[in-house]
Amino acid sequence: MPFDAGASTIDTLAAARVRLPVSLQGCGIRSAVLTSPAAYLATWRSVANRIATSSSGAARAALSQISPTSGPPCLRAVASARLSLPASAELACKMTDLDGFTELAAKGVQHEVTHALEAQAHAAALAAARAGGLTAAEQAHLHSCSGAFFFTARLPHLQLSNGEAVARVQRYLRLPLSALAAAVRRGATVLVVGGAAGNVLVAVDPHGDCLLSVYAEPGNKEWNTFSCQLRSVLGRFARQAGVPVDTSEPKIIPGSNLRPNDILLEGQVSDHGWAPAGSRKVSADVTVVSAVCATHVPAAAAAPGGAAVNAIKAKHSEYRGKLPDNVHFLPLAFEADGYTHLDVVRLLRGFASRWAERKNLPPHEGGRLLRAWKAELATIHARYLARCLVSRAEKVLDALNPRAPPPDVSDVDAQLLGQGG
Repeated sequence: MPFDAGASTIDTLAAARVRLPVSLQGCGIRSAVLTSPAAYLATWRSVANRIATSSSGAARAALSQISPTSGPPCLRAVASARLSLPASAELACKMTDLDGFTELAAKGVQHEVTHALEAQAHAAALAAARAGGLTAAEQAHLHSCSGAFFFTARLPHLQLSNGEAVARVQRYLRLPLSALAAAVRRGATVLVVGGAAGNVLVAVDPHGDCLLSVYAEPGNKEWNTFSCQLRSVLGRFARQAGVPVDTSEPKIIPGSNLRPNDILLEGQVSDHGWAPAGSRKVSADVTVVSAVCATHVPAAAAAPGGAAVNAIKAKHSEYRGKLPDNVHFLPLAFEADGYTHLDVVRLLRGFASRWAERKNLPPHEGGRLLRAWKAELATIHARYLARCLVSRAEKVLDALNPRAPPPDVSDVDAQLLGQGG
């Protein structure tokens, strides 16, 4: 992915994230220039044992003469490759002697070394971006992307349209969304968002923060739909694990219409697997927040998951002292850009363990089920964030390019009605 020589630090960071392998939460578009030294070393590693045990004195002599300044060019390149590796990726192998090559051959480290190179390049780009002066919203976005997100699930399973996929990738990489970039080019500085309490003016930015920072927009159903689907799928996971569950949102606060229980897990810890609840039921309440919303930006910019932690604290404060003694309250927080609070993973891990025990299966089978659940949640997350971005961006385009009003056909209608009479 080419970037201009004068690219901003955030663009450089985007390039580094593109090149990260999927297992390190990147796009998996690998850089041959970055990883070629490790690949070249791995080629020699694959034949090192054979050369080291060869009866050919010439082969052993050639191998022992590897250095950056002497020996045949092909062997000098090995030493140069080794010297180009960062210390953290070198794995303390002495590449200039037979013992070092044998050690490297035994370890089989190509995967680890290439990943270390890419991770280090990403960390350097991230440090440069921060040193260059990130805004609080940019820092909040980067932190929110450090959790489970889009690339956890493989692209073919995301079921996104082309426009939605492009918008989701641009949002993750912090690259301008086309609709908002057009608005900025035309001099737009604010976006008018109408709500029940009146219009709100939101500063337009090319990266989509303004699309996620306000919830009061009429007709904004995306996050409500997301929350409902999360509730449904988490209930399904619980039932799959054999946990007694009620998703009908029964009233659990006497004399109140408050229903802080999207999912009510019946029984006790031996049934639902949530240890902090002990002998109590668990009232799990799904909440979706945006890391770039003004309420949460300071906390989200300070640490990954800050917006989710804020939302959980607010939920506990709202319902403190209101729940029956036999109910344990568990808010489950999801951030818009991808971060999922660890309590969600802990709860699912308990479900998976319960499922494996019920099926008399080894624990690693529960781990496989947990990974499948996490991928499904990541897919749901990506789909609704993409649709939210696209639908709101389309409204921005409509505001910039108002469609012509429909033609007045009242006279035609009257004539037709008259003929019909």
